[in-house]
Amino acid sequence: MSRVALEARSEIDRVMAFLRGEFPQAFGGARIQSVGQPGVRQTRGIAALRTLSTAQVRSGERLPDAIGRCAWPIEFHGREEGVHWETFGDEHITWIPLGAMVARDLRNLVAAGRCVDAEPFALGAIRVLAPCMAMGAAAAAAAFLGDDLHALDVAKVQALVADNLERRDPGPAA
Repeated sequence: MSRVALEARSEIDRVMAFLRGEFPQAFGGARIQSVGQPGVRQTRGIAALRTLSTAQVRSGERLPDAIGRCAWPIEFHGREEGVHWETFGDEHITWIPLGAMVARDLRNLVAAGRCVDAEPFALGAIRVLAPCMAMGAAAAAAAFLGDDLHALDVAKVQALVADNLERRDPGPAA
C-alpha cells in the first residue's frame, strides 16, 4: 500500500503541474491538502450500544430497535485474495439497529454509514448508499428527539423513519 500511495502522490503532482501550466489563473494557487490511502475502505468507527453481527445479517433477524433495512449482499473487501460476496435469497432483509449508531460512551453522539458499530462482514452488507441514507435519516430523527441518545424512545425514532421500515413498493406488473 505504501508503494501505491507514493505512486498516487506522484500522479497527483503531475496532474497539478499540468493544470497549473495550462490554466494558471484557475489552478496557479491550488494546493492539495491531503491524499487518502488507496485501498482503505474504512478507517474509523464508533463503539456503540450494540454491534450488528454477521449472524444477524445472515439470519435477517429484525432487531427491536431497527431503523432501516436493506437487501445488499455481504460485500467484504478486506481479503488479499479478492472480494468476498455472500448473496441471499430475494426476500432476505438486513435490519439496521439504532443501537449500532449510538455511541456507547457519549450520550449525544450518533453515527451513520461506515462509522457504525458492526462486524466487518455485517458492515459489508449495510455500508452502501441506500442503507446509509436510511441511517442518516434515523440519526437526524434521533438528534431531533433529544440530547441524551441513551434515553431515547426508540418507537418515536421509528415513527419518524417509518417509511424506512414498512414501505413496500409494488413489484413489476404481472
